[in-house]
Amino acid sequence: MVAPAPSRGHDAFRGADRRDSIGCVSWSIVARNLPEHAGNAIHTDAGARAAGFERALVAGVTSYAYAVHPVIERFGPGWAAQGTAEVRFRSPVFDGDTVSFPVQERDDGGLDVVALVDRRDAPLVTLTAWPDD
Repeated sequence: MVAPAPSRGHDAFRGADRRDSIGCVSWSIVARNLPEHAGNAIHTDAGARAAGFERALVAGVTSYAYAVHPVIERFGPGWAAQGTAEVRFRSPVFDGDTVSFPVQERDDGGLDVVALVDRRDAPLVTLTAWPDD
């Protein structure tokens, strides 16, 4: 199931959507922390700086929700209960990052989704998803 809209006035699924050649939504969004994650200091600017980061890290569950948006768009909401995914968190997504999520269809029927930001050449998050067979 796709996560509900965050309570901070930020709709997690309202970004710059673009349909690609396979009908999936490749999109971008300004990543934001949810208020309920502030209990973990790494999700605050002060706590993240104390741990050696430049600013607050966005929670992994939020980054995952952003990355699966095009998967749900392609395979439908039933994917959340029946589908399969492999995800790797390679580098932090920071609060305020503009993150783009290009999508590529795989020969095996799955989708590859990556999270990209201008400040880094390599993906922050990589996700491969397959529908239930």
